[in-house]
Amino acid sequence: MWTRLLYLNLPQAMKPQRIGHGWRRAELGGRYRALLRKTFRLNGVPWIYEPVRNPEMNPYNRKPKGKKFLHSRPTRLAKIKKALADSAMTEQKLRQEKMNNRKLSGLDLLIKQVAPDLLTSHKKEGFVTAEEQRKRKEEAELKDLLDITEKTNKYAELKKKKSKPLKMSN
Repeated sequence: MWTRLLYLNLPQAMKPQRIGHGWRRAELGGRYRALLRKTFRLNGVPWIYEPVRNPEMNPYNRKPKGKKFLHSRPTRLAKIKKALADSAMTEQKLRQEKMNNRKLSGLDLLIKQVAPDLLTSHKKEGFVTAEEQRKRKEEAELKDLLDITEKTNKYAELKKKKSKPLKMSN
């Protein structure tokens, strides 16, 4: 490696070069570059072959996007509390979605191939669940109650009309 340094131009040797339509690797790889940097440092020679990086360009040091109030402590805490409150529901939805999208296997796949009607969720005609029966009964009672109140109101109106005294005109 040390003999290579005699005929190499150091800054160009550390960069990959484009020759024709392709790229060639750097003549001095990262391992030798680190060894050279260490040797330079031990001998007190400054390492000038890599540019000093601007710390402002580091993503950890950049200013956050958006308005300042969005990054204040109370706003962040509120966002965290909201996310924690919604996390259980979100996790449940994701799990359910994953279960629904999973391919059938084993016994489920066999049942689907042999008797697909067992796995379908459509209702057969004439079959009414207990919940539906209860709802229908409540609706019928409510309708009967409305009919009775309507009839009593009509009866009261008719009675009022009959009981009104007639005015005699002169």
